[in-house]
Formats: sequence, structure tokens, C-alpha cells
Amino acid sequence: MNHGFFPRFVFYYLHTWDISKEIYRYGSGLRQSLSWEDLKYLPCLLPPLPEQEGIVRYLDETTEKIDKAIAAEERLIELLQERKQIVINEAVGGNLSRAEAQRRRNLWFCEVPEGWEVRRLKSILRPLKNIVGKRCNEYDLLSLTLRGIVKRDMENPEGKFPASFETYQEVNPGDFVFCMFDNEETPRAVGLSHLRGMITGAYDVMTLVAEGVSEEFLNYYFLWVDDGKRLKPLYRGLRKTVPIDSFLAHKLPLPPLPEQEAIVKYLDEETGKIDRAIDVKRRQIALLRERREIIIDEVVTGKVKVA
Repeated sequence: MNHGFFPRFVFYYLHTWDISKEIYRYGSGLRQSLSWEDLKYLPCLLPPLPEQEGIVRYLDETTEKIDKAIAAEERLIELLQERKQIVINEAVGGNLSRAEAQRRRNLWFCEVPEGWEVRRLKSILRPLKNIVGKRCNEYDLLSLTLRGIVKRDMENPEGKFPASFETYQEVNPGDFVFCMFDNEETPRAVGLSHLRGMITGAYDVMTLVAEGVSEEFLNYYFLWVDDGKRLKPLYRGLRKTVPIDSFLAHKLPLPPLPEQEAIVKYLDEETGKIDRAIDVKRRQIALLRERREIIIDEVVTGKVKVA
């Protein structure tokens, strides 16, 4: 304790300002910056020290319970995502051990089921590099995410943007987007686009050129490759870059088209159930976090008495 205030109470008090965005009223400039000189003169309503301590004790106990509940829901999401990977693995891949995978580096699968054929990727995919240039204003900005290829939210932008989008490349529905570098740190390294737009030129965009191949089946197959980090034998350099020629030289097993379509239908249904369960858990987490913020605000501002 110091000068009539309990430091952790002030932490919760400032947290309510952040939640309500009240603190940004005192900022200046385009980024609403707030200096220490500005901050230290802002008014702060302080109850007596014993009441501050009681509030902190209550909030610490209450928020800890909510945080544990959030952690439990997040763990369930992890388990559901693991289950999704297993379902895809069982449908399009094999249970290849690490040692066997290293020995048979030219294949990403264990055994080819009867009736399936083995094809090199270069006979199935063709790399594209259509730079948008001065036409960049004609395209939506796309991102490669765990949810696939999505349109970037430009009304509430997050992250960094280049000075110009002229070096970005065109993406059309049916194109595959690959991130062939920093694979160990990249949450998702492949996506099948259902949108038209542009994406960073650092990625590799490819299109399906072979007949008798389902793009959705390929997408599930590449998700299996990505989730298992099965491109690791191809890594080169400090950034673990995968050379395109090496990638396209690899083989994959392809069932007949009717079987591909049946596998896709099965996976759509099974992964759809899992995705819906994950969405429920995420909404529960959002509600728990919202409840946490409401409790902090109500208690710190004196709307609810606890001490």
C-alpha cells in the first residue's frame, strides 16, 4: 500500500477505463496517444483502503474462477481440434511413424489403398503469379488463417500493412494458397480460396489443372500434411523454406473421383459437427470474458457493493 491507495485496486480501476475506452478521451493525435504526464493528472475515485482491499480480494477470487472456466473451455477446443485432425488423418492419410516417414521421404502416406493411384503434385497443380499492380484497389484484401482464406476486416484493421499493395497477387475461387516459409511458427500454411481478392506476394498461389481431381479432397489432404508438419523433410535455410520444385516433385495418393467426393462428403459432415461444437465453446468463452469485464466494472465503480 502507498499514499492511501492499494496498487491492485488501481490496476482494476484502470482496467475499467480500458474496457469502456474512456481513457482514450484524454489521448491526443491520430493514435490517441496518452503520455505519463497526461495520465498522472487524471482523476481517480478511491474508496477507503479497507474497502479497496476487500474489492481486490473479491475480484481476485471471482476472476480466478472465471479464468479457470475459460481455460477449461479452451482446453476442450484443443481436444476438438485434435479430434478433427484425427478424422482427416484417417480419411486421407496413413499412420506413418516418424522414422518410416524419414526413410520414405518421397511419400507422405504409408500404404496406397487398392484402386488408388500415385500422382506427382506437378501434374495436378500449376503455380500462378498474377501481380495486381495498379489494379490493387479493385481487389479485396485476403488473409490465410486457421479458418481458411478470409476477407481482411479493413474497418477494424489489425496488424501491419505495406506502404503499397501493388506487389500483391491475385487469388480466385478454387486457387490454393501456400505459405512455404516459417512453417513451424505458421498456424496455417495452406488454404483453398472461395473468394476473389489479393494476398501477399510472399505466398505461393496455385491452381488445379488436372481432370478427375476434387479441389476439396486436395484441400483436406493438404490440411493433413500441414497439421502433421509433413513438409519438414523439405525445409531449407534458417526460415525453413520449402522450395516449390521440391514440393511439386512429391507424390500423393489419389482415389477415383467418386471416392474422392465420398470422402469429402464424409469429412464435411464430420468436421462440420466438430466446427459447430468449437463455435459453441468460443461463444461460451466470449460470454465468460464479457461477464468478467462486467463484474470488474460494477465492483470497481461501486455499482455493486462487496466490502
